[in-house]
Amino acid sequence: MQTLKVLRERIQALETEKAGLMVEVEKLRKAAEARALELEAEVGQMREEAKSLKALLGNGEKPTVQVQVPNAPVKPNVA
Repeated sequence: MQTLKVLRERIQALETEKAGLMVEVEKLRKAAEARALELEAEVGQMREEAKSLKALLGNGEKPTVQVQVPNAPVKPNVA
């Protein structure tokens, strides 16, 4: 069993740590909110750019992209 003095010291240390962590969490939360706003603005700009490019390419049609797929090796016909 811990003495009353040790318990008081432990409680005070934990309260001090808690206060520091609360300040840190609040700073991090504000930084995360700011980053989310920045990303929302960037995504909005990219959407507008994509919309403009689609219009430039013609009536909102999706551009076709050709992908070359290598031919599978053909086994010789052994008779």
